[in-house]
Amino acid sequence: MVVRAAVLSDVHANPFALRAVLQDVRRAGADVIVNLGDLVAGPWPVETVEELFAAGFPVVSVRGNGDRMVADAYDQRPGWTDDVPPPARTMVTWAASQIRRQERDLIGSAPLRTRLTVAGLGEVELFHATARSDEEIVLETTDDDVAAEALQALLPRPFASSGQGGVEDFYPLLAVSGHTHLPTERVAGAVRWVNAGSVGKPFDHPSASWMLLGPGVEWRRTDYDVEAAAAAARALAPAPGAVLEDAALEAVAEEFIASLRPGGRREVLDVFAPLAAATYGHWATRSRLDVLDGG
Repeated sequence: MVVRAAVLSDVHANPFALRAVLQDVRRAGADVIVNLGDLVAGPWPVETVEELFAAGFPVVSVRGNGDRMVADAYDQRPGWTDDVPPPARTMVTWAASQIRRQERDLIGSAPLRTRLTVAGLGEVELFHATARSDEEIVLETTDDDVAAEALQALLPRPFASSGQGGVEDFYPLLAVSGHTHLPTERVAGAVRWVNAGSVGKPFDHPSASWMLLGPGVEWRRTDYDVEAAAAAARALAPAPGAVLEDAALEAVAEEFIASLRPGGRREVLDVFAPLAAATYGHWATRSRLDVLDGG
């Protein structure tokens, strides 16, 4: 059983934010870190992975859609660009050009979802987007029946039972996700569904967002030096042997710098609403696999 778990989602290869969060994780007394995916899709994927795994905590990982895209780009899987939205292709191409085989295998071996037993909370299901997809979008404004259906993949798995034969005999009491970069909470079916937000690319606030589990659910915010991160992005250079046009390199830096100045929550929800409708009931063929590499 885990006493306290720090849930870090959507780091997006931002080691500046991650480094600051890890200091807070130590102060909070966490005994495990859960990486909820989208770890490497960003400017400094190798440095970010090294930072996370050198922190001295056991790390449990699930795969995000950004991780899948970077792994496919690294592998040059035929048609990989079809699964990548056009605005994300430059960043995904960049990240794939920077990682080494060890980072590629790390993200490729991560499952779609996992679960932990946490003191004070019981069985907790953890995934990047939804229980059946690494890219499906469910928001706080999504209809309850749609949100509940996105958890249907959990139904065959038994969790803590009330002994009354109700829905709670099949669902976990708590599900934790990321993906939308917005910390939030809702109920779907019989499940309390919480979102940890984003460490490296929060959409609602400049501070990194993460979560502490055990004995309750606690959202945390961590400030970090965004100006230093922006300055580093302006000086971004490819790894030895990697080839990227100057314009693409500038686009990677500009996208990252822009993400350091997020819009308001309502603005983000307005942008995401049509995307949520488009992804409902659909997910890329690759994202259906429990493990990307099929192991």
